[in-house]
Amino acid sequence: MKSELLQAVENGAFSGVRKEAQRMVRALDRRLPVQIGLAVGAAYVLGALSLLAVLFFLQLGRFSRAAESQDAWQKLMQTNPDPRPALSLAEIRADRTGRRYYAGLALWLDPARPPSASQ
Repeated sequence: MKSELLQAVENGAFSGVRKEAQRMVRALDRRLPVQIGLAVGAAYVLGALSLLAVLFFLQLGRFSRAAESQDAWQKLMQTNPDPRPALSLAEIRADRTGRRYYAGLALWLDPARPPSASQ
């Protein structure tokens, strides 16, 4: 009788543990793909947001087109302090829409160099 009772308890414990183990495996099998999907989705969203942030910050401050344009004009004005002689030598033309422009205008793009010792 004691051995039958012991056998019944062992069988009950074994079947209970077996059912619980199968339930855990099914739960893990369902959870893992969901976690992988969420991780991939989060990485995609984070990558898109970081790209948008980089593009936004490149349009601000010293990397913006307006700042680059202002810097280019500043350098051009520094290397050509008085453009009137160059403008007087240039030819004024008009394009098809009637806008006027200078043809043959020579402006300095590099700063002036000091004279060499041989000059």
